[in-house]
Amino acid sequence: MRSVMIRDAYRSVQPDAQTRDRLLAQVLSQDENTRPQHHPIRTAILVAACVALFAGLAAGGYAAYQRWRLPKPESYTPTEQGLYDVHTETAYSQEELSQAQETVPLSDEDFIDRAIALLDRLGMTDIDRSKMTVTRQENMYWSREEAVVQFTESENRASVEFNADTGALIGLTDIDWIETDEPLTDQSAEEIARRYYALLPVPQGYELTHVEQYDEQFWTHDFCRRVDENLINPYQMVRISVNPLSGRLSDLVVFDVPLLDDHEPGDVPLTQAEAEETALKSHPNLSAYSLKSAQVQIVKPNWFFSGYSAEPNARASSITRLGWELIYEKNDEIFVDEVIIDIDYYTGEILGGDVTG
Repeated sequence: MRSVMIRDAYRSVQPDAQTRDRLLAQVLSQDENTRPQHHPIRTAILVAACVALFAGLAAGGYAAYQRWRLPKPESYTPTEQGLYDVHTETAYSQEELSQAQETVPLSDEDFIDRAIALLDRLGMTDIDRSKMTVTRQENMYWSREEAVVQFTESENRASVEFNADTGALIGLTDIDWIETDEPLTDQSAEEIARRYYALLPVPQGYELTHVEQYDEQFWTHDFCRRVDENLINPYQMVRISVNPLSGRLSDLVVFDVPLLDDHEPGDVPLTQAEAEETALKSHPNLSAYSLKSAQVQIVKPNWFFSGYSAEPNARASSITRLGWELIYEKNDEIFVDEVIIDIDYYTGEILGGDVTG
């Protein structure tokens, strides 16, 4: 397979016979104009130089072939469950569970044991574990197999989600609502979120980068991976939601879309001016907008404005990229329209964006 790729890459960049003859004739004619008479050895050297040039073109083509380019988006067909394709849903009672050790791949019983152990670790011992279901499904948006353990007799129908292939924890839900007149302070809620983060079997060492207070009983805390002193990856994130009145873990979502940075030391990134010029070419009415902000961020491709045909149910990109994120806005009579365009920092490709307003 690799040899086929090399061959195809070479063929895609090597000049055809007509172009090769024209280039060689130009080199030879330039040589004729700079010397008084024909010299066979010099001609041979020039021919060798042309051969080396063609070989260099081919080698450069192979290097470019290896370099990441924005792939064509892949789409999925929604089912009755939307972006989930449910394979099986099996009910279990505590009495029926076997005591077998974990196997590879993990069994339903293995995932139940892991879910119960996690609840115990988090102090969520009041959740009724008498009856459970294990749902095996494909998450078509994220292109992964999942195993969801739901505690069907619990008051909030608590559930714990795993990657069915790797066993990694990817989610937990137990949203509650209580009556109390003694809310936690912002600092107390953050301390509880940090304590949960340390207890969870998720990537550690992330930084708390954002807190969102949706209402008086649902606050999210985003822990993100820092890539360097200037950048965090918002798509390598552990999002922990707590109820600030009860201090209970209400929701957990684990995102893991790593950065693919394949640039080489000699690569020159786009300037802001070059990024703006590229953006103007991608959106026909962008000249009517004003630039609100321009920042180098880690972005997840979503193919908006990229020139690919629209995919209403496009699968998520499996990687993120360094890119310019340009935000434009236009004031209408009632709303403020906003256009976001993401451009690859090194390749200059349109990666995606968004439209709001």
